[in-house]
Amino acid sequence: VSTQSTGGFDPMIEATKKGLPVDLTKIPPSLSAPPEKRVLSRQNTLPHMSGDVIDMGPSSGDTEEMYNQLVKDLEHQIELCKNNAQTFQKLGDLQSAKHYAQQFQNQSKDLANLKGIYKQKKGIPPYRYEGCRFPILKCCPDLSDREAEIVVVRCLNIPLPQGWKPEDLKVYATWEFAIQDKVQKGQTKSYKGGINPDIFEQFRVDIGDRTARSFIRAIKRGNFKITVFYERGFLKKPGELGTATVKLTDWENLAEVHEAAPLLDGRKQTATRIEVKLRIREPVGGAQCEFADMKWLVLGKSGRAPDNPQPASLSVPKKGRPAPSPNADSDHVVCVFVLCNYLIGSAN
Repeated sequence: VSTQSTGGFDPMIEATKKGLPVDLTKIPPSLSAPPEKRVLSRQNTLPHMSGDVIDMGPSSGDTEEMYNQLVKDLEHQIELCKNNAQTFQKLGDLQSAKHYAQQFQNQSKDLANLKGIYKQKKGIPPYRYEGCRFPILKCCPDLSDREAEIVVVRCLNIPLPQGWKPEDLKVYATWEFAIQDKVQKGQTKSYKGGINPDIFEQFRVDIGDRTARSFIRAIKRGNFKITVFYERGFLKKPGELGTATVKLTDWENLAEVHEAAPLLDGRKQTATRIEVKLRIREPVGGAQCEFADMKWLVLGKSGRAPDNPQPASLSVPKKGRPAPSPNADSDHVVCVFVLCNYLIGSAN
């Protein structure tokens, strides 16, 4: 590897001697440098609104049906904003967390106003749907940098021994997690549930220093092995259904490896599968965003787009509303940060 990296400089040196331009981005990386970590940019963590109105909403129809659909869509948008506010707060990106906390607050107000208007029998307010690319962060902020989580979800299609009934079947699994020359072991409880028993047990394991360059080599060599057994009765040795192995290489680009791996009886693949999840805090290459294309509900004639928070354009008239505080702006900023902490606390 050292010889190949050093050889990469030769064409650049020759080009420099001849006075030709050199692309510095193609210089081979230093072998002693820490692995590069892709950091999310501010532009990649915020929603992108197309500005195109996809649907202005029906001018007539069943009012109750339209109202129920609007409530459902707003509740979904509130959940998206809440999840992103919690995730970015745990990752330390306070600016993005503040943005989504503000959106959570805006969408919650819109929902409350919609319910208030409908309760007063004022019908359905103007609304529209705009095209939106909403970022969904692919990471597991509930885990630390030095730990991974193993989730044994369920067994699928377990063959019944001759003469057995599905309700007689009782299974459990043992597992081994091998990484960086360290093997950690565990076992689930026994479960009934026919030929597709649900297990859903979670285990935390130590993965060492993930910032070390050797960690990438370790996940390429490491693996997760799980063996499924069924209980045959009192004082009888459990029967082995097979063993499945899940590679850890997908952790380079994924924070969660979700797989239904086939069980092997020796070298022979069986029809039985074991569903598992292997989770780390974020991929080795760094946290990544995936954008989901969706229709974003905007209430009112101007409304609030998720990439441009603005004052509410839809409100329920109230009598005797007090005048705004002279410190409204500073009070609002404090409120947003308090809301971020509240969302984190409610998630824990």
